[in-house]
This record gives sequence, structure tokens and C-alpha cells, in this order.
Amino acid sequence: MTNTYLLSEVIPIAANFNIVIYSGDIIDPDKLLRIVRDKGFEPVIKHIESIKNWEYEDARTHTILEMLADPFSALLEEGRIILIQGEAKLNRFVAFFSMEEGIYLTSIAINTQHLDYLDDTLNERSQPFYDALSNLLLSSELMNDFLVAALGVEVVVDYHTDPNKMMRNSHNVVKWIFNT
Repeated sequence: MTNTYLLSEVIPIAANFNIVIYSGDIIDPDKLLRIVRDKGFEPVIKHIESIKNWEYEDARTHTILEMLADPFSALLEEGRIILIQGEAKLNRFVAFFSMEEGIYLTSIAINTQHLDYLDDTLNERSQPFYDALSNLLLSSELMNDFLVAALGVEVVVDYHTDPNKMMRNSHNVVKWIFNT
């Protein structure tokens, strides 16, 4: 399976910091929101929609109540892509959820307008942020939920079961996290 997802077009004002996670099972959006809340951010969901494909065909708006548990997974099983847009402490974000060939994609794009220390390299200002995300992904809360994660600004990931091929065909990934 080779999928290319360019997430830079999601939030046009500034560059996007991307967290791209591939997993063998759905990563529960409620779990992600709970983790964000536990870290001191209060995410506000502004809009939820599902689309038929990356050309945004057959867009459908959903409410939070409609998306609880089974409807969320049912939409993914139908092959739909779910987009959740929101804000947390002035930082706008979009989370994408999709599934193809039994592999789930959870991709989060965070507008860097108020996070100017995040750029395309690891440095003394960005290292603590990347380390905190790595520790979170490897924590008991999420460790069983993912196969591989890629972090960076304006990330493009071509997923492949061969990690070397995946890394060669991906762009702007500052940090890879493999769940062994």
C-alpha cells in the first residue's frame, strides 16, 4: 500500500506541524482529546466532516454525538475519510482519520503560527517538544495503538511495510518513531 498525503493545504495561514500515525487499529479520537486535555490544553471541536476521497467528494457534516464509537468506525470501514477541525490554546488543528488495506492513518496538522519554534530541524528549542511527543506515543496510553509515527513540519509520508522504503520516499520528517 502506498499512499501520499500532503497536509500542508489544510490550514493555509502558516506552516503545519504534522503528526502522522499509522496503526493496525483505530486510534480513538476521544483518547487523543483526553490526552490533550491532560496536558493542559482545552481542545474545542469546531467542525467534523467525512469525505469520500482526497478530492473532497461527497462531503458530509457530522455532529459530535453522531461520531461516538460505532458511527466513527463505520465511516472508516466504508472507506470514508474523517476530518475534525478545532482549536487548542490559539493553535488551530485538523485531525484526519482514514483506513486503507487494513492500515489506519491518524494525521494531525497543527498550525505553527503561535508555535514559531517548530521548524524543520531538531534544535535546542524544538527538541523538548519532539521528545514530549515521542514519549507520549511510546507511553502505555498509545503504545499498542500504532505501528509507526512521523513528526515534522509539512510532512509527506509514503507508507510502506518496508521501513527503509517508507523513509526514502517520505519528505520533511524530522523524527520517526517505530513501535517495535
